[in-house]
Amino acid sequence: MRADGQVVKIAFSDGMKFEILPAFVTYGWNGIIYKYPDTNMGGNWRSTNPKAEQDAMRDKNKSSNGLLFDTCKHMRFIRDNYFKSYHLSGIVIDSFVYSAIKDWRWTPPEESSSAAAAGEYEKTLYDYYFNNLRYSTTINAPGSNDYVDIKSSKDCLEKVLLKMCE
Repeated sequence: MRADGQVVKIAFSDGMKFEILPAFVTYGWNGIIYKYPDTNMGGNWRSTNPKAEQDAMRDKNKSSNGLLFDTCKHMRFIRDNYFKSYHLSGIVIDSFVYSAIKDWRWTPPEESSSAAAAGEYEKTLYDYYFNNLRYSTTINAPGSNDYVDIKSSKDCLEKVLLKMCE
């Protein structure tokens, strides 16, 4: 058992691992908010609204005909298989794709004549990163609009996006 920033990590002898985040329920203007301690950089209290984030992601995924979740899964696959030694958190991937996807969506086969050229979507994602996040240190989480720190994930995010454009 050990602590790491916000979580307590517990590894069992059978290989099962848990990360436990102690949190306290509070109520804010957009519903239930969970406050949790962050021991990094001297310590402070952070908050999250996972329900609002899940709802926003689900709604955007539906309007994109599944493209949002597919893109997030693809980016995780690239991160896990090509850039394991780098840091790129799931919340950064989700927040980035949610913001960058705009009105893109999977097109049903019967509408294939309106489909974009191969690689255009991936280039749009990279262009969004280059024009909006290259010099930024935060991005907003979907739904909750909480700030997500991207400083430690930016190098890997750019590498993943460039790999997608190959």
